[in-house]
Amino acid sequence: MMDGSNDIDEASLLSGSKRGVDDVIDEQNEFELDPEKRHEARKMRRIMANRRSARESRERRKKLLTELQDSVQTLTSDNTTLTKENLSLRRELASLIEQSGGTAALGMIHNIQALLESTQSFTNLSAQSNDGGDISPKKK
Repeated sequence: MMDGSNDIDEASLLSGSKRGVDDVIDEQNEFELDPEKRHEARKMRRIMANRRSARESRERRKKLLTELQDSVQTLTSDNTTLTKENLSLRRELASLIEQSGGTAALGMIHNIQALLESTQSFTNLSAQSNDGGDISPKKK
């Protein structure tokens, strides 16, 4: 339990008044005797602590939101770069397959037709995203 010495100092700070040491000591004696004044001082300290806590919570939430927004921007940029790289590699693979004689010459690769179709889907996806259209994959 507190000895009451901080009650007066904090209460006088909260009220904004500038008093002498004797006034504070007299008021401290009064606080020790008057439970209602002690209760009010505790209530004011609690209110101030709650306000400080709420302010700190808002600051933490704002910082977290900024960090999340930065993360979204970075991840979106990375995703775009990787999607373009994937499309480029798929096109290169399709070109190499055609140069080697088409899918018949590459019978050892399973699902080559599906790979070529997915390359076409990515080409459509890229064209739509560049046009500002819907970038969801097309259903057949």
